[in-house]
Amino acid sequence: MPALPPGNYDRLLDFSEAVSGNLFFVPSASLLEALAERRPDGAGADTGQAP
Repeated sequence: MPALPPGNYDRLLDFSEAVSGNLFFVPSASLLEALAERRPDGAGADTGQAP
């Protein structure tokens, strides 16, 4: 990744090949936990009726 300063290296590139100019996004563990706790209204609610 030529635009990054020296020493800023993504180890994921040791195991994969970049074929586009996009960077990798990996959410933090705290964000994943917050998203897991958040549910839209009615999601996972038990209606007591069989499908």
